Amino acid sequence: MTNQDLQNAGTSWQPPPQSVYKLNYDAAMFVDIASSGFGAVIRNFRGDVMAAMTAKGPAVQCSDVAELLACRKAMEFAIDAGFTDLIVEVVKNFAPTTVAIDVVVVQLLISRSSSQLEVSYVNRR
Repeated sequence: MTNQDLQNAGTSWQPPPQSVYKLNYDAAMFVDIASSGFGAVIRNFRGDVMAAMTAKGPAVQCSDVAELLACRKAMEFAIDAGFTDLIVEVVKNFAPTTVAIDVVVVQLLISRSSSQLEVSYVNRR
């Protein structure tokens, strides 16, 4: 899916500046099988997918915890894959708290020495 396809679909996704990549992620809870799931995609300034991942996670009791775990997993994936100049896009409606996300960001910056990391909060449509 290209950036144009995303805009035509009515989403609010906007491409990052040319010098950085944008990381989007999401989480799901599967109560019936006692697990959660995470997915992430990294796109460039043209909207091209540069990397993507999915992972199974532990059972969680609320969506806030699932989203926080997804954020951490997505950022670990991005940094491990060599994407150190990132804009991490967080959906406001489901963001646990900006403090919790900021703690994850700081922990990963310290542990992985990312050169540029920005958190962007957007509304889900």
